Amino acid sequence: MGLFVLGTLSASRIGPVHAQTPLSVNAIVNPSFENSPPLTGWVNDTYDDGNYYSTINANSTLAHSGTYSARLDVSNNSTAIKLGVKTTLAHITLIQYLPPDTLFGGLTNRSDGLSLWFKLQPKFSGFPLFELRVRAGSTSEMDYIFVSPSLGLGFGNSTTGSEGGKPLKQFLLPVPPFNQWVQFSRNIRADWLAPLKLSGGTVAPGFRLNDTFDRFEADAYFFNDTLTGNIYAETAWVDDVAIFNDVIPLPSFSFQDQTGYPTDNRIVSKIFNASGVETPRSPGFMIRSYEYNLQVYYRGYLILKDPITPTTPSLIQLAMVPTDNSRTGYIAVNSLANNVTITQNTESQIAFNITGTGHSMIVADSIPQPVAVVNGGTTIPTWTYNATLGMVSITTTALGPFSISYRPVIPFPAFSFQDITGATVSNAISWKTVNSQGAQVDPSPGMLVPNSAYTLEVNYAGYSIYRATITQTLQFPVRLRMLPLNASSGAYIVFNSTVDSISILENSQSHITFSSTGTGPSLVVVRVPAKPISIERDGTSISTWSYNSTSRTIEIESATLGTFSIVFINTTNETPIFLAIALIAGIAIAASAAVIWRRRLRTRQPNLEGPAPSPKRNASQLADGCIFSTRRFRADCSTSCVALLRQI
Repeated sequence: MGLFVLGTLSASRIGPVHAQTPLSVNAIVNPSFENSPPLTGWVNDTYDDGNYYSTINANSTLAHSGTYSARLDVSNNSTAIKLGVKTTLAHITLIQYLPPDTLFGGLTNRSDGLSLWFKLQPKFSGFPLFELRVRAGSTSEMDYIFVSPSLGLGFGNSTTGSEGGKPLKQFLLPVPPFNQWVQFSRNIRADWLAPLKLSGGTVAPGFRLNDTFDRFEADAYFFNDTLTGNIYAETAWVDDVAIFNDVIPLPSFSFQDQTGYPTDNRIVSKIFNASGVETPRSPGFMIRSYEYNLQVYYRGYLILKDPITPTTPSLIQLAMVPTDNSRTGYIAVNSLANNVTITQNTESQIAFNITGTGHSMIVADSIPQPVAVVNGGTTIPTWTYNATLGMVSITTTALGPFSISYRPVIPFPAFSFQDITGATVSNAISWKTVNSQGAQVDPSPGMLVPNSAYTLEVNYAGYSIYRATITQTLQFPVRLRMLPLNASSGAYIVFNSTVDSISILENSQSHITFSSTGTGPSLVVVRVPAKPISIERDGTSISTWSYNSTSRTIEIESATLGTFSIVFINTTNETPIFLAIALIAGIAIAASAAVIWRRRLRTRQPNLEGPAPSPKRNASQLADGCIFSTRRFRADCSTSCVALLRQI
């Protein structure tokens, strides 16, 4: 048993913690008919739909508890009291009208939310029908019906079957045991909310919790079967009637915006009863659930109206967000079920997005008067401006993106780009749109945006090459100052200024030369195969350029346009330095070979001239030999070569 209990606890889900635990109280006055007089709080109606000689009274001969119960006794007379004509169906009604501020939302959500005891005693030919009826202030109706199936009386749900063409919901229940007390219990709140199942299998929505609970009835019936002549009726006894309301202490409320910042000093909160009358109540005052509404105002505008229930928290986060860091203004929505996110706040617009389950009003601080209000891609006319308060009020049922615009609006364009030849270059460039604060924004094509509120920026290889304000007159496709060197590889000559013409004069391994006409100054970007040796403009070398080895691009800054030449190989007539070095090396090798040859020659011949020459003289002779030898190559020995030979 211990393991079983432990397993049950482990498998169960811990429910959410509510703001406070409610108490349940009976909304019915004199539920057991023990007051004096015994029918205090109740109304007996035998006239409107009753037959002659049927009666309703409190009776002490039979009770479920206490001394008294209500007795509904139906006669066998076929004449209707109200019309004075013969009738086949009639009923008498025991009614209690509930207080006018009783709402269905305040009913206790439990299986015995509606509870009573009743006893049926069939008369004449037998039992016809017993009904418990719930009627709302809107005249929507819900019935619990015990009917004898043998009589063929038809019932069913309808969206227009109640008084005034309002919905009718009926629960057909099994015939109860006769001549004994029977307890009836239902979760009346759940039944009221349940969908309306119609004939043919279609389903309509359930009833509203904010509808007022107007009255509760117990009905006993008369039925005349004209085919057989049989009369059906009953005596019905009713006792211990209960309809339970939740009762809670009124919370002490405090408020904050969606960022968690306190807003108690920015709003005004009030308590109203269900009839709409302001009724100040102190925190801790015991109230019925749904009996009072909490209403919150921002600068005179109602931004919250919610019934106070057991789940209402004492700290309420309002659907309002500040429009700036200093919280000088707010955007507020009159529903706690919504979330507001401000996406932009510039001199041209306040843009924000609303998600949730719907709303009917938005208010926003706005010192300038707006020109237009946009929801998604459409301007909406349902807004007003209070110049005295500097407030915009928007009435709408839509969700999604909104914009309060201070400029005329235009459709956001779909961008496309071409080079100066008219060929598309969308794959060779990157682009973005930014607002006046430099933040990137991405409106969808066709969305209405303020005129001149955004700027289009285009980049090539990381360089800014185009920038334009998005207006109604901006032409598309955008013609960029780009000319392909090799379009398949994405190599272009690109200018960021107005260019009348660009012509490629040479595109080889040694040079890229192009001419340009137009106005400067300019930034010229060229994707190249390697780092250049030099760059010239109109035949003159310039130094205002740099090379990016990562993107393999050069950036040229030029005050004027003209003919540019990008040089990759030195093509001057001067002997390259590596040729001079090779020549010197050759001379040195030749000189060394000559010295070795002469030394070998001297070792083979006898010394006929006397003593050997001095080292200094030998060095001089070696130098002379060097000069003699190099002349055979038609070249002079360099100073470094002579010095080397002298050291030898």
